Parts: sequence; C-alpha cells; structure tokens
Amino acid sequence: MESEERERVIAAYRASGGRRGEVSHVVAAGPLQVVLHTRYELRTHDVIFERAEGPVDYADVVRLPSVDPWSVEHEADIGAAKSIQRIRIDGSARVIECPPCGRTGSESCPICHGGGTVQSAGGPGGRARNETCGRCRGSGNVPCLTCEGRRYVRATPQVEIETGTHISTRVLESEELPVELLIQIGETHDDGKVIFEEEGDPIPMRARGSGYRGQANRVSAPVDAKIEELLSESLFDDRYEVHGQRLEVQQVPVYRLDLAGGHRGWAYGEPPLAWGEKRAILPWLAAGAAMIAAAIGAYFTLI
Repeated sequence: MESEERERVIAAYRASGGRRGEVSHVVAAGPLQVVLHTRYELRTHDVIFERAEGPVDYADVVRLPSVDPWSVEHEADIGAAKSIQRIRIDGSARVIECPPCGRTGSESCPICHGGGTVQSAGGPGGRARNETCGRCRGSGNVPCLTCEGRRYVRATPQVEIETGTHISTRVLESEELPVELLIQIGETHDDGKVIFEEEGDPIPMRARGSGYRGQANRVSAPVDAKIEELLSESLFDDRYEVHGQRLEVQQVPVYRLDLAGGHRGWAYGEPPLAWGEKRAILPWLAAGAAMIAAAIGAYFTLI
C-alpha cells in the first residue's frame, strides 16, 4: 500500500472514532471480486409458417433448404442490454407440406381433445352427461390452424440474432474478517476498487498453473485460478461470436489496522470509517451511567 493511501486510511479511521494508538501496519483486507464482461453475438435460425395463398404448385413442394445464420450480412450493434433481431430470408421461401398437421389438414380439437364429446351438468339431478362437442361437431378434429386445412404452407427461413454483454463473477472471501463485517459487506457494498484489468478479443487462457513457463501471475495464484475458471466457462459454441472481453479484479474497500499492544482495528467504505471497536468510554463516565440506571430501576420497583 502506498504511503499516501496509508495515511488517508489512518486519518479517516481516527476521525471516525477508531481506537487510539500507534498504527504499525495498514493492510487492504477486503474480499476480491473477479468480473468478466463478454460482448457476444448469438445466431440461430428457425422457420415462419404461413398460409400458402392461391393454388398450390405441387412442383414447388420441396424440402426447405438449410440456412447458415452466419451467411446473412448484418452488422450487429452490441450494447450492455440484451437485444434480439429477426431477419426474414424471403428469397428462400418455399411451399412445403404443413409440419404441424403432417399434411392431413386437420388437428385434434382443443375442446374435446379428439374425443368428439364433452361433459355438461345438464343431466337429471345435475348429473354430468356427455354431449357432442360444438367445436368439431363430434368428429374430434378441426382444420389445422397453421395451414387452415390446405395441407401446405409457405415456409420462410428466419435468422434470429441476439446480442448483449454477459457478466460473470467470482468472489474470493477474506477469512480473517469478522463475521459481522462480512454480513455488512454483503448487504451494502457496491463495486470495489479496480486493482487489475485486462481486455482481449477474447482474453486468452494461460497455461495451467500460475507463472507456468515464465508467465507472470496476473494478480496472485488464488485470483488467477478464479480468472481461468471464468475464462473457461466463457467458451461458447459455434452459434456464438465473441466481440470482446474485459476482465476486472475489484477489491472491496476494507482495511485492517494493526495497533500498538496487539490490538486490531477495521475501517470500511469510502471514505473509510472505523468499524467495530470504538474508543473506550471513560471509566468514571461508565460507572456514573451504571449508578443512574440502578437508581432509576429501584425507583420504578418501589412504585
């Protein structure tokens, strides 16, 4: 820790009521958080089925050609928020057999579920009785909603392009922090101070083991292990394209102060405020407060 920051922490600690005494060491002891931002583009394809207008030319009833989503020219605008765009490839539209109904032109009735009858409470004594389904008129089938009974549909390939920024994190807790302070950090802290950052397209993983084959540690062995864990999880399949990554290691602003006499103090936040141990109340003031409390208790007892 630089001397200027050390003096700033000590001054803020004392000004906010921290324990008196000479400070021998100031250590940044806050938990570390590894954050990986990945800007990505995901492309998939599906098919839009629409009613085939006009007479069906059976010579045009062919299987739909496959489409490579990455062959479609489109410049994606990648931001922090998730965005989805759909592009129709009208030049590849074909008339095909209707997939939902299997070229039968009909599908199971959604009211009677193919049974042709429904139950009603109109029988003698309010008992249930079976009646002919009014939707399908007892046949159990209705015209296919996709092809409207024509058995063929116009199928148009469509490419769906999803863009955004995926954020993944790992936290390295500090084992020496008091439990109460850890709880407070978990409830209140925002992003900490960035102590390391790296960018890449994408960020390359390193050989196994910190400092392996002359490679210097990014931060430290434990932190590097978390970094490699995040990078390995950010490996996407062929449907994705990575447009850049930014890695940050942040430290929550918590400081440990080693004081004279073996005492230890803590400062938390920005600006750092003394946490936990405060200056001891003067003995005579503490004794006086105890006597007053006892007198008040005796008075209410007599009443």
